[in-house]
Amino acid sequence: MTLLKICGLTRAEDVELVDKVAEYAGFIVDPTTGSPRRIRPEEARELASVLGRARAVAVFDKLSAREAVELARRYDFSVAQIPDRVDEELADEASGVGVRVAPVALYGRDDVVAEVGRLTKLGAEYVLVDAVKGSELRYRYGLKLPWDLIERVVGMGKVALAGGINADNVAHLLALNPYMVDVASGVESAPGVKDRDLVMALARRLRKI
Repeated sequence: MTLLKICGLTRAEDVELVDKVAEYAGFIVDPTTGSPRRIRPEEARELASVLGRARAVAVFDKLSAREAVELARRYDFSVAQIPDRVDEELADEASGVGVRVAPVALYGRDDVVAEVGRLTKLGAEYVLVDAVKGSELRYRYGLKLPWDLIERVVGMGKVALAGGINADNVAHLLALNPYMVDVASGVESAPGVKDRDLVMALARRLRKI
């Protein structure tokens, strides 16, 4: 069954809801990002403390990989999602301090297929494939990734897909049996404010409830 990550959590009630339906709960804690979903690491740690089912993920943007791992360790996050370049040495260092890396391959920055091939060999928690931040391009079904790219990477291992996913289009992705889908704005009424009805609709599509 396809796993679910809901990202950009900022409110306790949303964290409690996500814990019922998702395997991963994402908290944007990078101090360098201008995201409206960013919260302070200590706030994220407090919010994540109520999780029982879902694993908390510290999500980063521009912070260096080593700084991201250190921040995740300091605030008790066992998974760090890192767009900065992650190599085997960094993954091993992170594991040594109790942090699993979740590296990111970005469409519009990377040779995505080659990068996913490299990253999946690191033994990462998962490898996220997303579009570069701020991309307004839309492809089939309103997704931010080209469909042919999705088809190429979906079978490459523990690959998570992000970018424009919601309850209306996720069924098309599920037909490809992806390892995981990662959703933020697709279940929101405003940045950082999750809409219960949209979350539940997505969960039903993924047979989480």
